[in-house]
Amino acid sequence: MGKKSLNGEELYKLLTGEMGLVETLSEAWGGFDCGDMSGVDFENLLEKCVLGLEEWGKGFLGK
Repeated sequence: MGKKSLNGEELYKLLTGEMGLVETLSEAWGGFDCGDMSGVDFENLLEKCVLGLEEWGKGFLGK
């Protein structure tokens, strides 16, 4: 299996999509840590982020 090659624009879109998920998760962790977000809400958001990262990985790996 060869490596997938991306042009600059494709790579930019791919990385910015991942960064949005990381930022969302970071903000949610901060909210949970200081008590602004419940454990249930954090778990729901975490699940969405994990699913988003899985989709991001599929785009990166071309699967």
